[in-house]
Amino acid sequence: MFKPSVGYVLMAGVLSFAFINAASAEPFNADLSRQYMSGDKVAYLAGVHTKKGLDCAACHTTNVISDSETEINKQCAICHGSLEQMGTKTSSQTPNPHKSHIGQMQCTACHSGHVPSVAYCTNCHDFPTLNKMKQGVTRLKAKFTDDLSKYEELKPVKIEKTDLLIVGSGAAGFTASMAAREAGVKNLIMIEKMAVPGGNSQLAAGGMNAAGTKFQKQAGIEDNPQLMFDDTMKG
Repeated sequence: MFKPSVGYVLMAGVLSFAFINAASAEPFNADLSRQYMSGDKVAYLAGVHTKKGLDCAACHTTNVISDSETEINKQCAICHGSLEQMGTKTSSQTPNPHKSHIGQMQCTACHSGHVPSVAYCTNCHDFPTLNKMKQGVTRLKAKFTDDLSKYEELKPVKIEKTDLLIVGSGAAGFTASMAAREAGVKNLIMIEKMAVPGGNSQLAAGGMNAAGTKFQKQAGIEDNPQLMFDDTMKG
């Protein structure tokens, strides 16, 4: 599953990604490390690591990054400890940034080395305490009112060809992918904009929306399907 950092362009049978921090096709070298020793980049996590005497290979054991960024996250845990251990260290913070109701999270869901980091929780919640991270540069989650024109000139740096493109990794997306494989589709790609797969399905708690129920009537609440539809459309 690919996680586009900025955006993507879809064409017939061809998937083009526009990455900001895509894996470099060139081997890591001293010149790459020096980029993070001065200027604005020195404040990024890559710069923080460089100032401590670590080079690119300390985080990148290979110049190919898998979809789940497993290689990088493994290195994070070697130096800083597992997510569970980090959760213990930050247990006094409210909310605890390393203890999620979603479950196991990868470090790179929040912490980015080459672009400003964003706390994953802020995609849904307004936690002022998570608007600033201890290390590196932090940016706030993008808002619907932000000017997106800066992305208009982005060019894809990676192209993948596929027989079937599945957008979203929720219950519908995974069901579609499994059904496609059972039907004989071998070459398929699933893309997900978030750092963690699951979509809205991961937040499902077994509840059901209803209007004009007997429970509402017992509580003296006036409701009907039309009101529910109108409120839903406002949302």
